[in-house]
Amino acid sequence: MRPEISVITGVDPFGIGMRVLHVWAPGNGRVAEFATTHAGFQAERGWEVHTACPTSDLPAGVCGHHWSAGDRPLSAVRTDSDPLAHIVAEVAPDAVVGHGWIGGLVARWAVRGMVPTVVVPLGTPAHPIPGGSTAVLWEKRVAGWTNAVVAVHEAEAEARVRRGIRAPLFLAHDPVDRGLPDDPDITLMRMAAIISRAHAFGR
Repeated sequence: MRPEISVITGVDPFGIGMRVLHVWAPGNGRVAEFATTHAGFQAERGWEVHTACPTSDLPAGVCGHHWSAGDRPLSAVRTDSDPLAHIVAEVAPDAVVGHGWIGGLVARWAVRGMVPTVVVPLGTPAHPIPGGSTAVLWEKRVAGWTNAVVAVHEAEAEARVRRGIRAPLFLAHDPVDRGLPDDPDITLMRMAAIISRAHAFGR
């Protein structure tokens, strides 16, 4: 089963200025590369882009706020959500984008639906739901605070549907993965369109 993809609206997502906060935790270089690629692309095109992450090595035009999280979901939610909530309050973003399954989980726990939230778990064909069965339980718990989940592979999208994770689901291939057929700029624009849609329409 392939999810609906309703992100092509004929409207330039950068036609409206936005302030976006990208969130990711340490420990996965692929997540950091994916997040910084999108953050830099969006900043280049005029959005005000902030990050909450463990690194200061960011693209030009991106404003960094130091934040980190543990790799265990319960301790990350208990310990790291409040510091992230303070960053969210300081930045006052129009949308929050959580990258990786821990970053996405803690972002939703911190925001709790108060700001449109997009999540990119960044699964792979071999491991379509990062975090496995534990992640499925947490994902179901925070689904109500999720405006969009972005799958980067068809297998990831299909696994989420099969496991009954009920949150708005979109497909946008990973622009860092050169083995995929899409032009990287198309996938970067698609992600921006999903964020813009979440901000405009919520769920």
